[in-house]
Amino acid sequence: MTVQQSPSPDKPETTAKALAIEANFDDITKAAFKYRQRRVYRRLRKRGIYVILLSGKKAIRRKVASTAQDEIALLTGVGHGRENAFCGYENEPIFRVGRYEPHEVRGKVVHLLSCFVADGLGHDFRAKGCRAFFGYTEEFAVPFEDLDELDELAEAFFGSDAEIDLAFAEGVPLDQILGRVQRKFDENVARLNALGKREAAAVLESNRDLLIGLLAESERLSFTPFEPSRLV
Repeated sequence: MTVQQSPSPDKPETTAKALAIEANFDDITKAAFKYRQRRVYRRLRKRGIYVILLSGKKAIRRKVASTAQDEIALLTGVGHGRENAFCGYENEPIFRVGRYEPHEVRGKVVHLLSCFVADGLGHDFRAKGCRAFFGYTEEFAVPFEDLDELDELAEAFFGSDAEIDLAFAEGVPLDQILGRVQRKFDENVARLNALGKREAAAVLESNRDLLIGLLAESERLSFTPFEPSRLV
């Protein structure tokens, strides 16, 4: 006989599952993981999203392939990338065009904080049936000279990008997520400018313009353009 426990009154009922892939092995990916662990995954869990975290040495192709099953609603990750591949721990390719199974992305919302992946891999994900893909067409840059400066910039850079996951968790329609995220970027650009961090503000603004959203046709029905629009 199986005994099913009732949800704790302090623990929200699970509404969806997310697979989070965190390369977490060098300065930039460690800083991103530190921010997302503290400011993103906790908020997803409070929204009832069960987060399966593959970080560091667990962020490898074999483990992702066995975990990215049909019940995963959100696939989110941080790692280095190139046009045809997203990489995990020590730059091991996790997803490469033509080198993954369609069910790993089919029916999922995918968000990768990774350089260059949107044009090649992102379009391949959409062709394989993902509901939506959010990512960057070129390098996602963070201008820092030391780890203290990187930590100071985390909220502006990683926080702007993380708005994708937070919007999904709050149930924002997929065709409206990109506009919300762009507004978060703009808020942080303005804040950095007000602090006199003009170089960082300019880089963050460039990152904003490199972010695109690729939606399945079924998700495009109610899109209202937000300028500059990068929804394809």
